Amino acid sequence: RRRNFSSTLLPNGAVLVAGGYGVSVVSVSTAEIYNPSTGTFSSTGNLIGRRYDFSSTLLADGRVLVSGGDDIVTISTAELYNPVTGTFSSTGNLIGRRERHTTTLLPDGRILVAGGIVVGSNSLSTAELYDPATGTFSSTGNLIGLREDFTATLLGNGKVLVAGGYDGAYISTAELYDPATGTFASTGNLIGNRSQHTAALLNNSHVLVVGGSSGGSLFTAEVYDPATGTFSSTGNLIGRRYDQTVALLPNGNILIAGGRVSVAASLSTAEVYSIDQMVNSGVDLADQESPDAVVSGSSIFFAWAGRGGGGSSSGVNVSRANHGGGSWKIYGQRTNDPTSGGLTNQWPSGTTDRFTTTTGGMVTQRQRFSAVLLPNGKVLVAGGCTNFGCTTIASTAELYDPAASTFAST
Repeated sequence: RRRNFSSTLLPNGAVLVAGGYGVSVVSVSTAEIYNPSTGTFSSTGNLIGRRYDFSSTLLADGRVLVSGGDDIVTISTAELYNPVTGTFSSTGNLIGRRERHTTTLLPDGRILVAGGIVVGSNSLSTAELYDPATGTFSSTGNLIGLREDFTATLLGNGKVLVAGGYDGAYISTAELYDPATGTFASTGNLIGNRSQHTAALLNNSHVLVVGGSSGGSLFTAEVYDPATGTFSSTGNLIGRRYDQTVALLPNGNILIAGGRVSVAASLSTAEVYSIDQMVNSGVDLADQESPDAVVSGSSIFFAWAGRGGGGSSSGVNVSRANHGGGSWKIYGQRTNDPTSGGLTNQWPSGTTDRFTTTTGGMVTQRQRFSAVLLPNGKVLVAGGCTNFGCTTIASTAELYDPAASTFAST
């Protein structure tokens, strides 16, 4: 049983689950490996030190960096997990103690460590870089503002978007870290204050920010556009939630699951955010994969995944020369002339982004749990706590199947 732990997808497709709070609300050093082939967990080497509210990041060489966290007091130690030997070993300590911070793998293989809190003190604005080649941390430019319980997302241009959080009050500011200069710079603010939210990089290079708390749970969602440096509103969540998890699905949609609503118990509900990736995609009707077709009167309804070509601002590109060009995916459209590719309408329509509930909710209510996309396209959901006080800790795990839009125990 564990909550406030970490789960990391390893290069071999297995998932490393480590640390967290265990029974009797005591931090633990145990670790496990989930094998998707067998659907089972097995023990692996323990962490050197107990910790929760820490961060773990897969390095470019396949090892996993574990840093900071709490074990009665905020700690500065760091460890490396080697999946070949199944053991943890010490590496250089953080320059400063921190928990509830973020770690982000940069394009050059270094790890950006930012913000967080030292329990009993203020939120942090300091940041560090971990170099796997030397096994040491070094200082980098500070965040412009103090923050904990925020998000950090690597953008397609190599910069890191830091958004929201808490510094004694809920904040809406956002910043960009530039690895080339080692500095943070302001970018457009979130529309609303929020912390304990989630952020996910979409296939169109935008960042989806959902839910969170601003003194009460939120149902609002926003999208950040790196090209303009601004946030804009998108469709609202069906239900308010914070302390939830998100996972990018193979078709480009985003799974949002669990969490809690204010002082209520944990949630079992889940939603899927669908982005209209057909607009500006240059989708070619001939470039389709396993289409499902339904005839209704003179119309044919298609639903499939496909790739676009050069990117046509008018929507559909009927040129047969563009097969396999882009990376956009299409969810569905209706056409009266599938041969020519004549477009009647599409789903989602226009530029509408939308949230929809999954066919079935999670088997167990959860908050402070993990969700990891597996190589087979399913999402492993594990651990967490089921009541508001987080005294009831779950040992169960389940799998979300995007094809069926359902959860099942594993």
